[in-house]
Amino acid sequence: MKKPYLNPVTEVHLTPREKEVMHLVSKGMFDKEVASSLGICLQTVKNILYNVYTKMNVSNRVEAIIVFRDIGGGQGVRA
Repeated sequence: MKKPYLNPVTEVHLTPREKEVMHLVSKGMFDKEVASSLGICLQTVKNILYNVYTKMNVSNRVEAIIVFRDIGGGQGVRA
């Protein structure tokens, strides 16, 4: 049985860059690897993830990955 979220997220409006970062994070990449892969600085990745967590109403990386995958891993996420 699937455990329900305390605050279910059915629709999240992510920018194309936020989707790109979450896609790499959901594949298991560390922040430094994401930054290197996208050619951006580490602090930018951290800022993007902070914004994603806020939009998803989650408090950590694991919760964000779960929500990201549950809403379609970027497919059901609007830009």
